[in-house]
Amino acid sequence: MTAWYEDDDFWRDTYQLMFSDEAFRRAAEDVDQIMSLASGDAHRVLDLCCGPGRHAIPLARKGCALTAVDSSAWLLDRARENARAAGVSPEFVHADMRSFVRANEFDVVLNLHNSFGYFDARSDDARVLSNVFESLRPGGTAVIDVNPKELQGRRGDRVVDLPDGATCVQRVQVVDEWSTLVSEWLMIRGASVRRYRVTHRLYSAFELRTAMEATGFDVSVFGDLSGSPYGPQSTRLVAVGRKPDTLTAHACHSGVADPVV
Repeated sequence: MTAWYEDDDFWRDTYQLMFSDEAFRRAAEDVDQIMSLASGDAHRVLDLCCGPGRHAIPLARKGCALTAVDSSAWLLDRARENARAAGVSPEFVHADMRSFVRANEFDVVLNLHNSFGYFDARSDDARVLSNVFESLRPGGTAVIDVNPKELQGRRGDRVVDLPDGATCVQRVQVVDEWSTLVSEWLMIRGASVRRYRVTHRLYSAFELRTAMEATGFDVSVFGDLSGSPYGPQSTRLVAVGRKPDTLTAHACHSGVADPVV
């Protein structure tokens, strides 16, 4: 059975909801804050799970040498179209974040807009963090932006009418001892109804920090991309992990402990 994140029908059906014009505008505004959090030299940047290029394109416009990776061929096609329209040429790579790694190549690695925690196995999340760590140069920075567990736990069902006349119905529940959010998405267009089951691993600030520290990162946690303190009412969980300039034996270890969940 195809996993939800590998199903291009899902991304095609939900594109207007997830990647609206307003979402693109917000992403362009986010870029300065993101790079401020990353700080330091940020010439070579990896956008891991780039989608249609919301952040990759404004970063490329700022002169970053940008590599943008996604496992969805359909979303990458949209990203290439958007990049051409913007007059920029990031490197686009069709790859799974569990396998993509380029040792010591990037100053900054970004994983944004709740793109971490897709996989059923906790070891897969750990593998992603290991790949990110290995892909950073010593002293480089990873920025991971997810919905906090506390916020997700308060989410209810929702109904959204889309510009093309479709309706999206989301039914959500938190399962497995508050470790996983399960969403049923109903995409209704006239008499047609498509159903998708989406699962997402949930992280508290402590759990995400612990997972990143187990990989070797020095970690700071914030409540949004502007760097506000993290607290119970935070709408984002933003973890900034720095790869030490000098790696200890622990940080150089190729295996990674499972995240605490």
